[in-house]
Amino acid sequence: MVRTILIADPHDIRRERMSVMARLAGYRVAIAKTVAEAIGALNGCPISAVIMTDDLLRAFDLRRLLMQAPVVLLSDEYRPTVDQNVFVLPQDAPQSEVLATLIDVAGEPCFTGARYVVPSTAVWPPGMRSGARNEPPS
Repeated sequence: MVRTILIADPHDIRRERMSVMARLAGYRVAIAKTVAEAIGALNGCPISAVIMTDDLLRAFDLRRLLMQAPVVLLSDEYRPTVDQNVFVLPQDAPQSEVLATLIDVAGEPCFTGARYVVPSTAVWPPGMRSGARNEPPS
């Protein structure tokens, strides 16, 4: 089952650039340019991660959003981590950095196993860490 990423951004060019990057990596992509569209997408299918900007985050109830998916926030302003499931990157971050963060947050695009939600506070097996790719320990 291909993982689905929601890209929520009111700016057409940036939203399209992020969606092309995610599709080329192998993710299925849902897009939203308003809060209403983002809520509809979150309620419509399982979302593995949300990429969004400050513009839309200000209108969301962050606690409710995080109950459905972790967030990669593209921000013009530096801010300390808001929550352990919110990963902040600069809006002008290179696509390679955004993609690496997305894979760490959502997992590999074409993961074939069941989709489980694991809280970030979970205890990880020896040799694994939160956000690590599912590779056997060396």
